[in-house]
Amino acid sequence: HTHPPSLSFSLSAAPPFARLNMLLSATHINLDNNQIEFIAPGAFTGLGGLKHLSLRNNRVVSTQDLSGLRGLRLGALELEGNPANDTEDVAAFVSSVVSPP
Repeated sequence: HTHPPSLSFSLSAAPPFARLNMLLSATHINLDNNQIEFIAPGAFTGLGGLKHLSLRNNRVVSTQDLSGLRGLRLGALELEGNPANDTEDVAAFVSSVVSPP
């Protein structure tokens, strides 16, 4: 049984360059606990296979800070633990980038 490519990064410890080529084929990316405040437009360009993105426990304050995710068709987007998680528009934003299976 083969697992899909999955990457987990911590900004406090840069990943080995040998693993960076895996990024383009990653289906799951975990960016939890990295003090991320926003996702810039184009940040995920070229990651057409990305299906699951976890941004838990970061510093995203509003859905405007997630503009770099617009246009993605994810299976799951995890935002728990961010200040934006407490706002009404988060559910609408998540449904705009998450496609039903």
